[in-house]
Amino acid sequence: MQVRLNDKIKKELIDILELHKGYFGADIDYLIEIINGVKSLKYISKESKDIIDMVEKASGISYSELKSSNRERNVVTARQYAFWRLYQHTYSLGYSLAQIGKMLNRDHSTVIYSIRRIDEGLSVKDFLVTEIHKRYEQLEAKSA
Repeated sequence: MQVRLNDKIKKELIDILELHKGYFGADIDYLIEIINGVKSLKYISKESKDIIDMVEKASGISYSELKSSNRERNVVTARQYAFWRLYQHTYSLGYSLAQIGKMLNRDHSTVIYSIRRIDEGLSVKDFLVTEIHKRYEQLEAKSA
C-alpha cells in the first residue's frame, strides 16, 4: 500500500531520520529515498552486494548484464544462480521475494522460478549450473 505524504510531513520525517543517520548509516539513506519516491536500489545490503560480486566472478557475467534483458543461456543461468544465492542468504533476514527480485530488475515470480531452476539444475548436474556453483564455492572458501 502506498501512502502519500504532504511536503511538511515528508520534511519532518526526513529530519527525524537524519538525526539517527550516524547510528543507522545507509539504511537511513535508503528510507529517505523511499520517502522521496526514488526507486533505486543503490543501498543494497553489503551481504547482497558481496553475493552478487561473487556470482559475477564465478560466472564471468557483469552486474549490468545480470540486470539486463539478455536471454542468452549463460546470462540467464548466472542471473538465476544469483537469485538462488540471494534467496538462501537474505530471505531469512527478512528480505521479501520482491525485494530480492528488484536487485536485478525482476519480480518475485522470476525469483521463485529461478530458485526452482537452480535446484533442478544442481540435482541433475546441469553443466553450466554446476560450474557456476563450483566456482562460487571456491571463491567463498578463499574469502573465508
